[in-house]
Amino acid sequence: MLRRRQGKRVKSKHLQRLIKKAAIPIPLSIINQYTLEQVKAARGQNFKDYNDFVSKADAARITWLEELAEARAAEDLKKRPPSKKKKRAADEEDDHKKATADQLRQLRDIERIRSSARRVKAALGINRLSGITMVEAPNDEGVTEQYTDPEGIVRGCMWENKRRFRQTEGTPFMQEPLRTSVSYLGIGPGAQEILDGTFQCPTNTPPMQLG
Repeated sequence: MLRRRQGKRVKSKHLQRLIKKAAIPIPLSIINQYTLEQVKAARGQNFKDYNDFVSKADAARITWLEELAEARAAEDLKKRPPSKKKKRAADEEDDHKKATADQLRQLRDIERIRSSARRVKAALGINRLSGITMVEAPNDEGVTEQYTDPEGIVRGCMWENKRRFRQTEGTPFMQEPLRTSVSYLGIGPGAQEILDGTFQCPTNTPPMQLG
């Protein structure tokens, strides 16, 4: 509105969207009647109100989370099946406090995750989603080369994934009898014996696996 009063072109639809977004209760038809001095005064007051709100934003956010947690806890308790035993008022109050604490802990965890995500986004900037433009991978003769074309990049990525996720292929624990004794996830009986220092290799273990 200040720019319009200064003679610059500003669309009314744009102003309407801003009024709606800022939840300004005064209609545009009334604001259009403001003089330049009134617009400047209102603008200054809005900046002051905004700065006052920002200074209290953290406390207001905490209060809102506590109120939301309490409301969710009450809703959650309503959905629980009624107990056959008659509860005392003190027991019901304890249940409500416990449910509120659980809900508040969940909300705080969500807030912490969102805050971390915002910091990561700000640190990475606009290039955080940029694609791969070059990879290094061996050619058919085993010589490492740089690839910038789509086909070469795809082939290089497939080679790297195959190399990375198949590093243990052919190792002793991927072959019998250690594969069965220890298991792929390391949860077989032999795994705990290794940790305890009491593991004995099976008699049919190949010599290469005993070294």
